[in-house]
Amino acid sequence: MRTFLELVRGGFQTSIAYRGSFFLRIIGNIIYLVMAWFLWHSVYGANKTMHGLDFTTTYLQIACAGVLVVIFNHYCEWFLSHEIREGVIIMRLVRPYDYQLSNAARCFGRAIFMLITVTAPTMLVLFLLFPQIAIDSLARALLFACSIACAFTINFCLDYMVGTIAFYTESVWGFSTAKSAIVSFFSGAMIPIAFFPHALQVIANWLPFQAIYSVPLSILLRKSLDMRGCLMGFGQQIFWVIVLIAISRLFFNRALKSVTVNGG
Repeated sequence: MRTFLELVRGGFQTSIAYRGSFFLRIIGNIIYLVMAWFLWHSVYGANKTMHGLDFTTTYLQIACAGVLVVIFNHYCEWFLSHEIREGVIIMRLVRPYDYQLSNAARCFGRAIFMLITVTAPTMLVLFLLFPQIAIDSLARALLFACSIACAFTINFCLDYMVGTIAFYTESVWGFSTAKSAIVSFFSGAMIPIAFFPHALQVIANWLPFQAIYSVPLSILLRKSLDMRGCLMGFGQQIFWVIVLIAISRLFFNRALKSVTVNGG
């Protein structure tokens, strides 16, 4: 546990060192929120509701997803691919702790930094502008926090598998870009899943991506969703957490057999 906390602190301190990236994220977040407002305002036009969602709910889902992206995008795949290319991974594999867990700890440390400096202040501003964001019960608030933790784990496992591809290609740029586009689309972060054609909704609901953004944001924003519905969504997240942890570990262990080190 102590080793895990040290790795979390290391990830947090690393994020502090990259102050330029921090300010760019804040500016980018503000621009995104403003652009999303005007875009979806144009989409709705004179319509009060579309696909069962009013303008405010739709905008808040897109805005909150943009805020959560900041803590979910921890660039695990890039750090992992760099360690594979440079041969650093060999030194880390012989250390007396689990390699995947150590990567998760570092990513969690970076996520905490972004949560404190970007996500929390932005959510506060959104709350002041849209008080309906407020969660009406302690049980729902705790469930939302647990849902965010599951979403973080699912996203980490996906990034970890993309980074593992570097064992075979030594470059993950294309795979990372494709993963980001697929996750953004099928998770409901770009467009609410309710706007999808029925066939795409069925596909999205069978994929793990909706468990990253759509499920936690439904718990937060859809007040008409009762606790039973929230728990069903959370159950889906638990399922995907278990499945993706198992798959990512299996994929990594298999990829180790083809390791080639280019470093000195």
